Amino acid sequence: MSSLAMMANGRGLNVAGSDIRITDITKRLAALGIRINYTHGKAAIMEYSPDIVVYSLSISGDNPEYLMAKSLGILCVSRAELLGAFMTEYVTPIGISGSHGKSTTTAMTAKILECAGLFPTVLCGAEISDGIGYIKGEDGGYLVYEACEYGDSFLKFSPKIQIMLNLDLDHTDYFKDEAAISESFLKAANLSETVILSADSKNLRSIINRTKAKVITYGTRPGFTYRYEERELDSGKFGFALYKGDVPMGEFELSIIGRYNVQNAVGAAIAAEQIGISKEIIREALLEFSGIPRRMEFLKKTEFGDVYYDYAHHPCEIKAAREALEKAGYKRIYATFSPHTYSRTKSFFYEFAKELSLFDTVFITDIFGAREKAITGISSSALSEAVRECGGKSSTVNDDDLFIKLRENSGDCLVIMGAGDALKIKEKIFKL
Repeated sequence: MSSLAMMANGRGLNVAGSDIRITDITKRLAALGIRINYTHGKAAIMEYSPDIVVYSLSISGDNPEYLMAKSLGILCVSRAELLGAFMTEYVTPIGISGSHGKSTTTAMTAKILECAGLFPTVLCGAEISDGIGYIKGEDGGYLVYEACEYGDSFLKFSPKIQIMLNLDLDHTDYFKDEAAISESFLKAANLSETVILSADSKNLRSIINRTKAKVITYGTRPGFTYRYEERELDSGKFGFALYKGDVPMGEFELSIIGRYNVQNAVGAAIAAEQIGISKEIIREALLEFSGIPRRMEFLKKTEFGDVYYDYAHHPCEIKAAREALEKAGYKRIYATFSPHTYSRTKSFFYEFAKELSLFDTVFITDIFGAREKAITGISSSALSEAVRECGGKSSTVNDDDLFIKLRENSGDCLVIMGAGDALKIKEKIFKL
């Protein structure tokens, strides 16, 4: 939403908005002349009298500002609808979708285009430039954006190129099963001119022969448009050899840890190659790419080990985070986990418990409900007990006792995972 506010403000529109607390991002918006209210109250709508209200799908349907705007007959559109309208002004919109890795791949793709001198406009779900997720590029040229599937948001977009990284069941408050979310991805593919699709994903492979878009496939097996081979480097880092058909395109290295980042980088490299960027520039950009905040972000060394922060809020992401740290050489890995939404915690309850049990110790904070109300029987204490039933060590924590428990149970690495309280923990780590 902050990126969209900046985008609208840059077009000379009179922008205002609301949030629940003051942050570095809201301060930055205010410095641009954007008016911000720090409550969600109907009075702000009546006083400001907007022509249009843009809402995030993270709000609930009974949000007072949304209801007031509706009652006054003000046009209300979702964030995705406004971005979709702005998108028509760009010659080459490049969207990045998938269940995991969207923000990182958006930032990687943007980095490559920047190194090529193409001045892309970028909207990312993570801070990528001076603490914000927005980069204003050349008007009407390249637009690189993160295409979220929640609420079918990405069906409001019309990309020239879309990278589809992977497809797992998620957002179970909206998608009832894998078939439903797969159908949504198929519709998104059909809105694209070209889809660059990771064929290592079983659910994405089901799209290949059904979409109307031009399909470019990539994966680790023969028979795809592009094939890549992983290269394990030192200190948990990876690289890859890329082939177009049987023709070698060269070797590429990453400076960030995590095997999963190879798939992200390959998708970004193929998109860049498709628009004519040389392999030399791609190689240089990927090597220079230093990662983004909240994605396996190294925070600092502390008395209880090296501390990382990762926005892992799905069992697959928790597994990937642990494996990345193990490959980096850490032996005793402790974790804090802040579950994100009651519906996701319920849908993947036992998968969460299994993955969390593989850490030396995990401390679980209260569930971050976001737009949702509590579900009976789904709680951080129930999840912690399930972790113990899987053979792991786990306890629930609050702000007061977390650091006491960490000092009593320190390993050589701590990873802070999840949303909500996880960000508060990160902020407190910096103050140590």
